[in-house]
Amino acid sequence: MPEKFPQVKFFSEHARVSFLYLHGRNLGNGPNAINQFVALGSHFTKISLSEKLFFNASQQAFFLKMNEKEGYFASTSIVLGKKDFPLALGFIISRKIVSEIEVDNWIWNISLIYSFNNQFVRRANPLL
Repeated sequence: MPEKFPQVKFFSEHARVSFLYLHGRNLGNGPNAINQFVALGSHFTKISLSEKLFFNASQQAFFLKMNEKEGYFASTSIVLGKKDFPLALGFIISRKIVSEIEVDNWIWNISLIYSFNNQFVRRANPLL
């Protein structure tokens, strides 16, 4: 089971910084590799573009060690949405800074996000 030690510092309702450390160990038949992920990030949420539009932005610098190879990376994610509307567009782009891990220099995606707005029903014993 991975260990997590997230630390978040709120500067305002809309801005925070975070530190995250994840540590994992392979328990399968393969080599007993130790994997690590360390990240420092900034997050800006519910920033108004107009009366109806908002955006969220997050930046993160991180170190990743996987199977005895390691690397440094940076990523940015942006969400554009309309207030009181369940759909939003998300964009994530990551950049390899220095890495022994074989990945492309740029990795990106575009997402369509649906928000449930906590309107689902939580049950102690869900029905199957």
